[in-house]
Amino acid sequence: VEGKKLHVQKEYLAAHSPVFAAMFLGEFAENGKDEVEIKDAVFEELNNLLKVIHPSLSPITETSVSHILKLSDQFQMKGVLTKSENYL
Repeated sequence: VEGKKLHVQKEYLAAHSPVFAAMFLGEFAENGKDEVEIKDAVFEELNNLLKVIHPSLSPITETSVSHILKLSDQFQMKGVLTKSENYL
């Protein structure tokens, strides 16, 4: 993302997002690759989203809630979307 790397297991992302599941486990070109470039996200915002799905890392905050909502909808992460809506 933006030329920076985030280290996350594909299986972990796939378990939280049908978009990532299709990307990493389906017929998409990303399947089987060790690294995947995500072009349509801001590094810090995607990093915050990943922290939300990892329970010990980061809660949703007033500063992050808007981009967490957007990205959780984009990647169809219903659990994170619900957490964000409950925060509001």
